[in-house]
Amino acid sequence: MTQNIYQSILEDTFVTALEGGSNYWAYIKESTLRKIRKEGVPVSIYVLQAVLSGIDVDVYDVESDDDDPIGTISMSTMTDRLDKLMNNKGCKRALLNMMNEEYDAEDADIVFQYIVLGEIIYG
Repeated sequence: MTQNIYQSILEDTFVTALEGGSNYWAYIKESTLRKIRKEGVPVSIYVLQAVLSGIDVDVYDVESDDDDPIGTISMSTMTDRLDKLMNNKGCKRALLNMMNEEYDAEDADIVFQYIVLGEIIYG
């Protein structure tokens, strides 16, 4: 990637995605949230902080009863997946919008899907 992804951009992505843009397809189990929860910190921020500290966070399909995660948020995959997003001509505008602070929930959802899944599956 030609531009660095700063923590503030990831925060904007996680807040917007987890608080509205992606909640139609993604959820994180309460048992996971209890393990990483920080009092007084919004869920989206403590999920990002956990990932940035090296904890992998599994994401599940909100409409499935399957106990297998559909993806994982991980520092070990995030860079490659964001690079893949930047190389997708049809979707890279979402990340560029996040970087330019001209984004909406759809942009955050696209970036979040790439972070979790490595591609767009939902929407």
